[in-house]
Amino acid sequence: MKKYKNLTILLIGLMLIIFSFFILNNKLTKHKDKTVTSNSVSSSYSNKESVRQELIDATLKKSDGTELHLQEFNDKPIFIVEWASWCPHCQKELPVIENLYQKYKDKIHFVMVNATDGQKETSASAKLYIETKKFTFPYYLDEKLSFAKQMNITEVPTMLFSTKSGQVLKTVKEEISQTDLEKELLSLISHQ
Repeated sequence: MKKYKNLTILLIGLMLIIFSFFILNNKLTKHKDKTVTSNSVSSSYSNKESVRQELIDATLKKSDGTELHLQEFNDKPIFIVEWASWCPHCQKELPVIENLYQKYKDKIHFVMVNATDGQKETSASAKLYIETKKFTFPYYLDEKLSFAKQMNITEVPTMLFSTKSGQVLKTVKEEISQTDLEKELLSLISHQ
């Protein structure tokens, strides 16, 4: 009997230690995630200069199915966003971009490129999302993620700030505030 009592106490103690470990680990993970997220935004946005690259002459599909070449946007700076309707950061960022599109569409090409992989994101899901949210910016389909692959885009949202000649001045891979995004767009306009 005493043997079972000691075994029971030992098991309860072991369960408390394991439970405490999971609680502590969960708190540390949440704290770490918050730190990484806030540092990622500031480092990829403010402190980290992205490697300059040239835009490729990609062929994108318009929402009506016709094709368009990226080179056709050569009369003003280009703001490209690779996005997906299932992406929570994109869902937060797209309304901000819509506001700025209304303000700067005459000075910058807004090229909203949907990461249409055909599985997780389809042209139908992109269209439904755009229509449901009543966005008016033009969007294009990156079928089979060919543009993303050629430009080494590995996550959504990814924003490219490019001159009208196709020189990518900056790449941002995190959501940023409307104020900071507007500063970047104004900088792009003044860079002409």
